[in-house]
Amino acid sequence: MRLAENPADAIYQRMIVVIPYRSPDKVKALESAFEELNLEGLNLSNTRYLNTYELSAEDKVNRELDFIGGFELIDKEMRCYILEGLGGVGHAMDRLYRANERQHTNDKRFKMLYNPNIMFKNRIYQEFNCAIKKIKLRDTLSETIAVSDIYLRSKVPEDMYNTLQ
Repeated sequence: MRLAENPADAIYQRMIVVIPYRSPDKVKALESAFEELNLEGLNLSNTRYLNTYELSAEDKVNRELDFIGGFELIDKEMRCYILEGLGGVGHAMDRLYRANERQHTNDKRFKMLYNPNIMFKNRIYQEFNCAIKKIKLRDTLSETIAVSDIYLRSKVPEDMYNTLQ
């Protein structure tokens, strides 16, 4: 079955997961599922290859390549993962969700924002390739966005501002 005959079809999904900084079991579960899915989707044999694997020009336009990309914001209070991949039953995002399905409603110990009915036409974090790009903040995210300089376009590019918001 061809996933996207029409390049205008929305076939990608995104997920946001927020985990307190000191929750190694939840972080390990999420990152292990991420690695397993990407090894399978990219036909790689070892997790060491994920960190150095770069998508080719053909990979970047291949709308059937089933891998997850994204980044992680880390501060001293929490880890915030923003992930994207092919949506739909049996594809990477569905399988990632099922491997990390929440056991209760969102709270301070685990928060997941994911709706399998919302789809996007394009990937936006593809430049990070197939490993989670880790971004460590000196201050907490709430302290960072409270600094007035963040609103000055001459100091903070608009795309970075939008990401932090």
